[in-house]
Amino acid sequence: RTKPLNLHGYKNFENDYKKIRAIMSPDLNDQYEIKIYEYLDSEKDFELFKVRASEVKHSTFFNAVSYRINYQNKSFVYSGDMGFDKSFIELAKNADIAVLEMSVSPENYRKNGASANHISPLEAGVIARKAGIKKLIFVHMYDPNEEAVLKDVRENYQGEVVISKDLQEFDF
Repeated sequence: RTKPLNLHGYKNFENDYKKIRAIMSPDLNDQYEIKIYEYLDSEKDFELFKVRASEVKHSTFFNAVSYRINYQNKSFVYSGDMGFDKSFIELAKNADIAVLEMSVSPENYRKNGASANHISPLEAGVIARKAGIKKLIFVHMYDPNEEAVLKDVRENYQGEVVISKDLQEFDF
């Protein structure tokens, strides 16, 4: 790699990134520039599109950041790992597409309840309905039982749901 690597994250992301790098690859000597951008409930205009960032709950060690990208009257919202978070609902209001991790299985949710750092299909359905999301796309799924996942989502959300596959592409 010769081009700079741009990393976007939550407030204090740079410190966490350095810790993770020290653990995962302490001997790696990058031959390219790494630019780190930190966001906390902010918006940035990149001329062709706007990005709004919002901090969301993830774990007791650190929070995460969710993004909303607005481009030509369309909106795309993304959050990595997170627990159920009302600030994401606000960020995702009337989004055309929302990509959510969904790593708490329906069975695990019924057995153990809500997780502080991941969401279940039931919670994803609540988020999508309250936010008015048009298309909901799941990533980071641990449960291969798509039927059970869709059943739980449908308890709260009747919009389009996609369980993503590796390298899948979407238009909107």
